[in-house]
Amino acid sequence: MGWTVERIAKDEAGIAFYLQQYKPFRLLSLERDPSAFGSTLSREEAFDEGRWRDRLLNPQASTFVAREEDTTRSILSSITLVGPDPVSEELRSALNLAGQTLPPGQLLHWELNGVFTLPQARRCGIAAAVMSTARQHALAEAALQGSGDCLVVLTVVVYAENSGARSWYEKMGFTPYRQDKEDQGRATIELVQVLHVPQRPR
Repeated sequence: MGWTVERIAKDEAGIAFYLQQYKPFRLLSLERDPSAFGSTLSREEAFDEGRWRDRLLNPQASTFVAREEDTTRSILSSITLVGPDPVSEELRSALNLAGQTLPPGQLLHWELNGVFTLPQARRCGIAAAVMSTARQHALAEAALQGSGDCLVVLTVVVYAENSGARSWYEKMGFTPYRQDKEDQGRATIELVQVLHVPQRPR
C-alpha cells in the first residue's frame, strides 16, 4: 500500500478534497470509534457544506492526512493542529514556567484534534508519520513567529479509559500532566509535549 502525508491546502482543490475525502473519513471515525471523541456522528452528519468549509478554512486549524497514492486518494490517518494560542498559567506551572515572562512568539501552544487512523493502517508507521509532519509544521510556524529561542507546546486530551490512545501518545513523546472530567462525567487525561526551536543563525 503506497501512501503519502500532506497538509490539506486551504484553496479550491483542498476544499474539494476535504469535502470528498476528509468529511467521509471524519464521519467514519465517529461511527467506528465513538467513545474516542467528544463529538458525535449525529451532530456532524447534520453539518452543511459551509460548516465543513469553515473547518478547513479556520486560520488557526491545519489538517494533516496520510492518504493512499492511488487514484482513490483515500485517507488513512489524520491529525488537526489548532493554534497557536497562549499557554495557560496551569500549563505554565506544569512545565515549570510559572512566573517567567517570555516575549510574544517564544512560547506557543497547539492542540491536537481529530486524531484517527483506520484499523487496517495502524502499527505500520502511518500515524507516526502524520504526527511527525504536524510537529514539523508547528516548529516551522514557531520559527517564523519567534524572535529567538522558543518553545512549542503540544497538548492532546484523551479519555482515561482509552489506554491504547494514551500509550500511543506516550510513545510519541507526550507525558500526562492533568486529569479532569468532561461535562458528561467521563474522566479525561491531558498529555503534553514540549519542543525546542533553536535560535536561527544571523
